Amino acid sequence: MSPVFEWLSSSTQCCAHTRAAAMPTPRRHILKPHQRRAIALLAGCGAEGCTEAVMLMNGFTTDQLAGLVRIGCIAKTTERVVSSGQTSEVKRFKLTEAGQQALGDHR
Repeated sequence: MSPVFEWLSSSTQCCAHTRAAAMPTPRRHILKPHQRRAIALLAGCGAEGCTEAVMLMNGFTTDQLAGLVRIGCIAKTTERVVSSGQTSEVKRFKLTEAGQQALGDHR
């Protein structure tokens, strides 16, 4: 093996090792009171979750719900519903496993 190749392969290993060591570890989010309340509400809704309308009627904003989706505590799905010949979209929020764990951590 040539000295240049040895240096290249050893520096590549060094960089790969440094990169792996610099990767951040997953962080637990400290939930705010409105986030805990939303997660608790969804935990009581069962496997179907709650519609966006129900969450908004309970005082949550779309930004708060989006924040919970972003951190992985809840999941959002969109369903198409046909009623009286008209199609509308219904957004539904469901609790994720991470949300269940977060709720358990704060009880």
